[in-house]
Amino acid sequence: RICAYSAEWVTKKDRSVDHFISRSTNKMLAFEWSNFRLASKLLNEYKGSSTIIDPFQVEKHWFTIDFDLNLVRPDPALEVTLLDRIEATIGILRLNGIILQEKRTNWIDAYYRGRTGLSGLRKRAPFLVRELERQELTEEIKTKHERFLRLTGKL
Repeated sequence: RICAYSAEWVTKKDRSVDHFISRSTNKMLAFEWSNFRLASKLLNEYKGSSTIIDPFQVEKHWFTIDFDLNLVRPDPALEVTLLDRIEATIGILRLNGIILQEKRTNWIDAYYRGRTGLSGLRKRAPFLVRELERQELTEEIKTKHERFLRLTGKL
């Protein structure tokens, strides 16, 4: 139930199956299991027939989250060609668009308010938790989020 592109849980009504290599590009792959990716309908729509990095090929350190701005970023230590591909993928999928940025904020809010713990969050937003743990922010994120809530008048 995790979207291959956002690494977040998607509800049954918001799920779709993406042909990673589009049917218009290669009709022979239309019914190949290896070409299917579970995706949110929204990200599937954003991707369309664009070429992006295959989520099955992504290594753990390629994508990061800047929690100060709640943005997905490439690891700056990567080689330029890979950086360009990652930035293109982020752009095509609109991973830093307001919709997905708000989803990440909502996951953090659920954790901050105690509606879910890290283990529950790990099941529903595994990339977010991996980044919190990698950056050693599992507790500090609550303070950052509270500051965010105060600044935006939501607390």
